[in-house]
Amino acid sequence: MTITEFREDYKKTIKEYPDITGIIELDDSHKFIIETVTNFERVGSKWVKVQEKESPISFINYCNVVAPETIRFFRRLGGSETVKKNYTKAGFLPVEIISTSPDRQSRTTRKFKFL
Repeated sequence: MTITEFREDYKKTIKEYPDITGIIELDDSHKFIIETVTNFERVGSKWVKVQEKESPISFINYCNVVAPETIRFFRRLGGSETVKKNYTKAGFLPVEIISTSPDRQSRTTRKFKFL
C-alpha cells in the first residue's frame, strides 16, 4: 500500500486523528504498537476481569480498530463505544477503546502503547 492509497482509504480516520499521519508504517513487518485486550463480564453490578492478552499489532490494524467507521458500526449495533485519546510519542491519538455489548453483560477494553 502506498501513501496515496492510504490517504484515500482512510480519509475519515486522518480527518478525525490528524497526528496519525506522523506514524504511517506501510510495511507490516514493523510492529511498534502494543495492544492489550482485556475482557470483562458483569457479575451483579461489578465488572470482573475474565481474560487479558497483550500482543503487537501493525499500523494498519491499529487504523482499522480506531477508524470512525468502525466505531460508528458498533454503536449502530446497539453497543457502547468510548474512545479515549491522549498525548503519546506519536501525537494526540486514541490510546483506549472501551466496547460494551448491546446486552450490557460483557465489555472489552483495548489499550494501545506506542514504542
